[in-house]
Amino acid sequence: MTTLHIVSCSPFSSDSLQRCLSLLAEGDSLLFIENGVYILNSSVQLPSTIACYLLEEDLLARGLQANALPTANYADFVRLVCEHDNSISWT
Repeated sequence: MTTLHIVSCSPFSSDSLQRCLSLLAEGDSLLFIENGVYILNSSVQLPSTIACYLLEEDLLARGLQANALPTANYADFVRLVCEHDNSISWT
């Protein structure tokens, strides 16, 4: 079973991301939303075997630009939820 992990917390203010990373399995994906997009400013190493996305609207709202990670819009967000068996929100 695949899981979409939706991370909305900043990597600087919570240990939720580390807990999330410890539970990732093959076929899972990560979607960073809200303050989760600050992952761009952190030194956290994301697994290269897991698909990771940044929500475009939240990047723009915070004046950030995606450099190494792909972006997703709201339609992509819905598509990702539908493509995975489960979703977990990390706050």
